[in-house]
Order: sequence, then structure tokens, then C-alpha cells
Amino acid sequence: MKKPIMSFLMVGLFLLVIVVIMMLKVQKNAPQADFTKVFLKADQEIKAAYPNVYSLLAAKDDKLVYENYYHGMDKAVSNNVMSVTKSVISALIGIVIEEGKIRGIDEKLVEIFPEYYASGLQPLADTIELKHVISMTDGFAINNPQNAYDVVSSENWIKAHLELPLYAKPGTEFYYSNQTTHLLSGVITKTTGMKALNYANLKIFQPLGMDSDKQWGMDPQGNNIGGIELHLTPREMVNFGLMYLHNGQWKGQQIIPENWIKLSTQKQSAGQFFGYGSYGYGWWMLDNDPRYTDQSIYYAAGYGGQYIFVMPKQQMVVVMTAELPTGNYPDPIKVFTDYIMPAVNPHS
Repeated sequence: MKKPIMSFLMVGLFLLVIVVIMMLKVQKNAPQADFTKVFLKADQEIKAAYPNVYSLLAAKDDKLVYENYYHGMDKAVSNNVMSVTKSVISALIGIVIEEGKIRGIDEKLVEIFPEYYASGLQPLADTIELKHVISMTDGFAINNPQNAYDVVSSENWIKAHLELPLYAKPGTEFYYSNQTTHLLSGVITKTTGMKALNYANLKIFQPLGMDSDKQWGMDPQGNNIGGIELHLTPREMVNFGLMYLHNGQWKGQQIIPENWIKLSTQKQSAGQFFGYGSYGYGWWMLDNDPRYTDQSIYYAAGYGGQYIFVMPKQQMVVVMTAELPTGNYPDPIKVFTDYIMPAVNPHS
């Protein structure tokens, strides 16, 4: 009796193996989504209503599945990504903390820049922490246009900024400012002994296979401008987004600490600037559009239409770049929310 039973089991096991192999072959040969069709309406909308858009790219499951350029642009052309620069600066701050060059996100500015506080502190200025600066809740009166102008007209932007009065208690009021993020570039230079560009080349750009010969403006002291002016190609933006999608990893190497990715891409302050959602550490959340509040989408955004959208549930990254506006162009974020998301997530 044992031999027939064993034979029966062996036959059953053999058939099971055959079924599994066939299923794997079917899965491997299954037709992939035609992203030319998926992005057709987005492409048509860009051509009809967005004369300033330069590029639209998408990566899914680590593969570039869509790439289109407009107005003579191509993959080799780098673009001033404006405030997408802030997301790169945020990544660098996470690395600086991981390397122990800064004690942590609670370290106070007065501890990092004691030389600029030698002549005395503004009330509450000694309570401003790194987390307040990177979440745009530092409270410095940079919300006054004259103050903002005076800072970038001065011989020392960092010093002039730190000497401003406070308009709010640190950690209580959100105000979006390029000058605020520039303080973080100063932090990077002070704590690493390297300009932000050199540090980014070493820690991010080279590991991601990016060109290290990048354009990035500087202040009078040689600090790279922390809020804007970094130039990236669209494909480089895709790779940067993919690194975030994979919790800071790139080809098996941990580039940015995973815990920093999580902190940066969740709500840290109210945000709601430019009609965007809440704000993390250099990243915006798409939590103000009721269609997508359950999608956990976050994005880097730059003036004029520079975007990196990270979509964890779809395992996708979408990038757009655009000419800096010289006219009244519509914000191409609508291309993403009204055409791309419904196409890739039709049940939302």
C-alpha cells in the first residue's frame, strides 16, 4: 500500500511544480501597461494648456516607463529646479545628523552659529531649533518683504537672517521662505567644512550616478543657495525620487537614513502655502485633495512647475519640469492631480 501512496504523492508534487512554473511564465509574459496610453490625456493637456512645461517622466517598479520632452528640450538639459532644491538640502541635513556632525534635529541655531549671536540674542532666539528651520516654523520675521530683501542684499546672508527679530514663537507659525532654507545650507557648510554642492556630490549625486559638475548659485560667503538655484536633469530628479521611494536606498546602499525619510515625508507643520498641503522637512504632502488623502503621496515642488511626485502605493515616481514663468501660466500640478492620478489610480 505504501508504494501506490508514495507514487501518488510524487505525481501530485510533480504536477504542482509544473503549475507553479507555468504561473511564473504567465506572470513574466503578462502584458505591461502601455504608459503612452496611460499618459495620453496628460500629454494632450500639456500641449493644449501648458506652453511652459519642458518634460514629463514616470518610473514604475524602478523602470522608466514614460519620458516626453517639449519645446526642444531633451534628457541632457538640466533645469533650475527652484525649490526642489529644498528637498535636496533636507536630504543632506539628514545625512549630517546621521554622521554625528549635528547632535540631532533639536540642536539650537545658537549652538551651531555662536559667532553670530555674540552681540546678544533677540527674545526667544535662543530657543530656535533645527527642526523649526527645516519645517519653516522658526519664527524669524522673514515674512516682512523688506526684511527678506535686506537679508539677500547684505554682505552676509546668514548673519543678517539670524539678527532679524521674531514675529512668532518658534514652532508655532508656518511661513515659507527661501531665506529660511538657506540657513540650512550654512549649517551644512559649518558642520561639514564643505559647501552643500560638494557634500551633495559626495553623499548623494555620485552614488546615484549623477553628473557632479552642477550649477548651483552661492551667497557672498560661498554657501550654495539653500532654497533655490540647483540645476538637475529630469532623469536625475527621477532617480532622487526613486531613492526616497525606497526609503533612502539606492541599489542596496543606504544613502539617506530611513528614519529621516519617514520624518521628512510626514506632516511637521501646517503648510497650506500656494494651495499645497501640509509640510514635512523640505517635502509637501498631497493631503489637501480629498481624492488622494489616502494615497500617502508626497512631493518636491519648485516655482514654475518643477515637481517630483513620490507615490508609494503605486510604486511610482512622476517628474515634471518647466520654464520659469515669464507670463501667467497655470500651475502644472493640475496635470498630475487631474490627469495622471486618475489614469494610474482609476478607483481613487
